[in-house]
Amino acid sequence: MSIYADGNSFSDTGSSACYQRPSYVVRYDGRNLVQFFRTAVGKIYRSESANGGMNWTRALPVDLPNPNSKLNAIVLSDGQTAIAYNSHDRTGGYKLMRVNLTVAISPDRGKTWQGDY
Repeated sequence: MSIYADGNSFSDTGSSACYQRPSYVVRYDGRNLVQFFRTAVGKIYRSESANGGMNWTRALPVDLPNPNSKLNAIVLSDGQTAIAYNSHDRTGGYKLMRVNLTVAISPDRGKTWQGDY
């Protein structure tokens, strides 16, 4: 079971976000990890671990829409993060469609994102 740094498990989120499996974990260096979650609330969420996954920060939304579809993330050779995801939140007639496959780049381990490629 994964536990937040404050002792709560992932299932005790305190929000309406429903984290879906599988989530994606990216290793930056040594024991520094970032986990990305697809959710049922139209946003991608992220959480960090500084101790190899023993404890995690509370997952918070990032500024990327997602219709609760799978995503994939990697660390590029320059240290930036790339994420591939469906870039809509089920509005505008896209309710259940897996469309708008997009790649975005983050210079800060997934806290902020640039470009839709």
